[in-house]
Amino acid sequence: MKTTELVSELKELGYFVERKERGHNSEYLAISTTDSHLIAMVSEKYYGVLNTDIYTGYNENQEHNVVFRMLIKYAMTPLDERGDTKKYLVKMLPVGDSYLNLEVPSAELSIADSDEMGDYQTEFTEEEYNELQSRYSQWLPVFDKDDQRFEEVGQ
Repeated sequence: MKTTELVSELKELGYFVERKERGHNSEYLAISTTDSHLIAMVSEKYYGVLNTDIYTGYNENQEHNVVFRMLIKYAMTPLDERGDTKKYLVKMLPVGDSYLNLEVPSAELSIADSDEMGDYQTEFTEEEYNELQSRYSQWLPVFDKDDQRFEEVGQ
């Protein structure tokens, strides 16, 4: 389970999630109720470490059972699989809306705005882009996350 999935699902249920850090390293996610009651901590540094006071006994709040299962699933997700795969927009010209667009069914490339609409893909993982770049190497630059033409989505 990805961290963003867990945070999103918990927020939908009305819980607060806060990242607690020591120094520059994230240590754990703290999950609280709307009345600021800390119900769980899940380590972001160690696999399988979960501390919770959620009671999932007979006739207990069904929502607590859902949250408990979610937290266990996240805690048991290997650390290297919790992060989201980064996606990038590729700016093809220095001015205007000039982003790489891929029409998915036909595999045709075009330059347009950065909105993913209909059959057009504008956000690419490094792997997806490298596959495209190998097919169209004479037109597309080699992937380099430090190149200003590659804009990380979500920044």
